[in-house]
Amino acid sequence: MAAPSQLQELLQLSDDTVTLVVGPDARKLVIHHSVIARASPVLAAAFGSSNSGSSTWKEGEERTMTLMDDDVDAMQILLHFAYSDQLPKHIILPAGYVNDDHPGLYTKLAEACCLGEKYQNRRFNNAIASAITANCSTPSLEAVHYYPGSISIGTIYDGTCVGSKVRKLMVDL
Repeated sequence: MAAPSQLQELLQLSDDTVTLVVGPDARKLVIHHSVIARASPVLAAAFGSSNSGSSTWKEGEERTMTLMDDDVDAMQILLHFAYSDQLPKHIILPAGYVNDDHPGLYTKLAEACCLGEKYQNRRFNNAIASAITANCSTPSLEAVHYYPGSISIGTIYDGTCVGSKVRKLMVDL
């Protein structure tokens, strides 16, 4: 849950909203300017200062940014984190989970991690790394531990920088 001061700030959101058009299906996500600015210094620069629309970027003037290469689910995880300061519950596995109920979970976490790196949100990436570690440590109903597979590891290696801590985590697991 968000810290009390952050919760008060969220309850008093009165600034403008911006629109992200995400993924190949052009899904529109409307977000408060102050939240997107907190989520990413890159997006903060693109949209300029709140309420004024002052930005040298076209996106800042139009209050819309098209991100066709980004994954919608990963962006929703990032935005959930930006609003609440925590990851969505559905990406943290409960003890005794059934593996078939969570297909592609590590791939979604990997895609979210790459998005966090792209938009320079270190706190988000630390939370994703913690979620991966926690999920690896949580036994399934069959008392089996599941780990990221080659697709998830490849996604992380392709979408993060050489010195990324999440890359190191993939090796350490």
